[in-house]
Amino acid sequence: MQYSMKTKLKDVMKSEAAMAVLEKYMPGISENPKLKLGAAMPLDVLAKMAPNFLPPDKVPLMDADLRAIEE
Repeated sequence: MQYSMKTKLKDVMKSEAAMAVLEKYMPGISENPKLKLGAAMPLDVLAKMAPNFLPPDKVPLMDADLRAIEE
C-alpha cells in the first residue's frame, strides 16, 4: 500500500511503519484514546482539524515520510 496524507487513519493504524511516522511527528498519538474517533478520515483532514497536534509546516514532512514507506 502507498501511504500519504490522503490515506485514511484506519489504514495507517494497520501498519507499524506508518504508525511510527505518526509517532515521529505526534509523539504519544498511538496511546491517545481518541485516536479511533477519526479512523474513517484521511490524515490531511485530521491535520486541518487539529493543527495543535500537527502544525501545518510539518504536514509536508510527514507526507514525504509516509510516501517513503515500502510495504
